[in-house]
Amino acid sequence: AFRAISFVMLGALASQGLPSSRIQLLRVYLGDSHELSTTGNLARFTCRERVESRREADVLVDFHAPILRRLRLWALDNAVPVDVEQGEALPTICFETTCPERFQNLAHL
Repeated sequence: AFRAISFVMLGALASQGLPSSRIQLLRVYLGDSHELSTTGNLARFTCRERVESRREADVLVDFHAPILRRLRLWALDNAVPVDVEQGEALPTICFETTCPERFQNLAHL
């Protein structure tokens, strides 16, 4: 997916007149590097192994609770106040993951 996104971005920037020699993309994957997946022939591999073998990203940031807490604090600090009838207004965080454990970790912060 990262290579496809890179290709689309390079094309979009080139269509705006930027020469490809002046464009540098940095692909960052933020995820659980130990999350396991299974291939069609039932071979198991980690997210890190997939990212490295496919060269999907230039940087892999392992996603653990301390990072989640900092993201939550950032969201709370930068939230736009919203009028609510009861309680405090909290920002909406859109978090996509296929890992139920990772989702629950964020939900409990």
